[in-house]
Amino acid sequence: MSKYKNILYGLLMFLVIAACCFLYFVCENRCCVEEQSYIAHAGGEIDGYTYTNSKEAVEHSIECGMKYIELDLLLTSDSSLVAAHSWADYNKMVGVENLDSIPTLEQFKQSKLLGKYTPLTFADIDSILCVNPDIVLVTDKMSNPAIIDACLGKYKERVIVECMTDEDYYFYMDHGYKMSMYRNGKYLISQFIQSVVRRLQGKKDRYSACVIYKGDQDKIHCDCKFVYTCRDRHEADSIFSQYNDVKFVYIDNVE
Repeated sequence: MSKYKNILYGLLMFLVIAACCFLYFVCENRCCVEEQSYIAHAGGEIDGYTYTNSKEAVEHSIECGMKYIELDLLLTSDSSLVAAHSWADYNKMVGVENLDSIPTLEQFKQSKLLGKYTPLTFADIDSILCVNPDIVLVTDKMSNPAIIDACLGKYKERVIVECMTDEDYYFYMDHGYKMSMYRNGKYLISQFIQSVVRRLQGKKDRYSACVIYKGDQDKIHCDCKFVYTCRDRHEADSIFSQYNDVKFVYIDNVE
C-alpha cells in the first residue's frame, strides 16, 4: 500500500509542477500590448485602390491618423528591398504583360502604379520612418533576418515583423525588435516547449503573438491576435468589441 501511495504522491507532485510551469509560461508570455489598434493594410487604401503599397497611400494613412502601417516587402532583380504585394500585382499595375518578371531597382523607381502612384523603395520607407517617429512599420512577405535587420535594424523598436519560421521569430525576439508574430497557429505547442527550453537557457520572450484570419477566431488561442483584413474601422471595431485578445486588425479604408 505504501508503494502505491508513493507513486500516487509522485504523480500528483508531477501534475502540480507541470501546472505551475504552464501557468508561469502563460503569465510571463502575455502580450504587453494594451490598446487595440488598426493597421493600414498594404499602406492603406488610396482613391478606392487597395494593395498599392504606394507612397501616396502611406501618406494618406498617416494624414488619417494611422500609427501602424503594413507594407509588403520584396526584392528587385538586383536585390534591393522595395514594397510590393507581389510581382504579379505590381506588373498589372504598371502594365507589364509578363506577370512573372521582376524589375531592377531603377525600373521600379521609374514606374508609376496605375499611371499615377509612386512605388516605395527602401530609401522611401527609410525616409517615411525618419520623418514620422511615431509610425510603426508592420512587414509582410519577407521575414529574412539578414535582410530585414540590415535595412531596418535601426528602427527595431518600431518594426513588427510577420515571421514565417520559428527561427526568424526567435531572432527578432533576441535582437530587441518591438514585436514579432507567428503566421502559423499550429506551432503554439512547439512554442511552449521551446519557451521552457529558452527559459532554462536564461532567455525570455517579451511578447507572444500570432496571426489569425477573420472568421477563424476560435481556432487559435494566443494572448495577442492580429486579424486579417477588414474593410474599414467600423468593421474592425465590431471585432474589437467581441474579442478582447485581438489587439490589431488590418483595414483597407483608413478614413
